[in-house]
Amino acid sequence: GDLSIQIQFDGLRLREQDEDHQRNRRGPPAFRLAPLEQPQKQLKQVVVDSPFEGDAVLSPSGQMVISRIAGGENGGPLGYSVRRVDTEKFGESYIINVEQQLATFCFSGAKANFSYDERFFVTHHHDGQKSNIILVDLMDGQQYQITNMPEGTRAVFPHFRSDGWFYFLVRTGEEEFILASDYALILKKG
Repeated sequence: GDLSIQIQFDGLRLREQDEDHQRNRRGPPAFRLAPLEQPQKQLKQVVVDSPFEGDAVLSPSGQMVISRIAGGENGGPLGYSVRRVDTEKFGESYIINVEQQLATFCFSGAKANFSYDERFFVTHHHDGQKSNIILVDLMDGQQYQITNMPEGTRAVFPHFRSDGWFYFLVRTGEEEFILASDYALILKKG
């Protein structure tokens, strides 16, 4: 049958040698993947090591995974890694391989979100007392700052819709707004 994969969120688990991490988590950083065969048959969880990577998100097709890379200031994120996800049926589960790195992006930001066509990912980047939305075109690696927020204002949590638009939240401290952008669609049209 058809195969889909779910990734289990286990927080940002970047520092492999962190004592608190070792005591309170389930071992060193790893992608915890749960294969599902149609119709919705949960298979045995597959754990794939991911040293110095965390906050992994699967693409809509399940053929790519993006994660944040550790190594930034104070143990924070240094950038993003995009990897290919290969699967092979093995007994009652699957062998899942994420060794092939497709791209690396060297800018810090929050957890990423793929577009449904898998051409783009979007995230937000904190800079002091403000946050801005960053869109990345996976076709050419170009990065686009979508917002230019003033101090004290945060544009956060971008998420793609199936039609190519993405929404994000803007917080001013006292108010919150939901905004949308079609910039990915504009880039696609050229």
